[in-house]
Amino acid sequence: MLLEDVLKEVLKEYIYDIKSKNYSEKANRGFKNNNLASFQYIATELEFSELEGAKSTHIKSYFMYLKGIGRKATYTNGILKSVRSLFVYCVKEGYILERIILLSKETDCTFLCRYRYTSK
Repeated sequence: MLLEDVLKEVLKEYIYDIKSKNYSEKANRGFKNNNLASFQYIATELEFSELEGAKSTHIKSYFMYLKGIGRKATYTNGILKSVRSLFVYCVKEGYILERIILLSKETDCTFLCRYRYTSK
């Protein structure tokens, strides 16, 4: 599977999980759209071919990008909550071995090989 396909599959499972927690439809759309936008940035701008290379600095670079294009702090904080929630889900489900967003120091993020994927 390509990286984008893996990310979309994880997001699909995550959205199913938050729907089961009875969030509003607007909140569900926000979680989905915010995470899709972050995935698109990670996959295109950072040119990842494998998830194992993700670090907290890559996530931070996305938020620096948002700040650079003039997004307000309240907007980026909403996106941060969505992305953080997804990463907590990924740790809980075993996709990620370390919580890169919640840690204060930079750590590597290792995804388990639940899916096979290849670079483009």
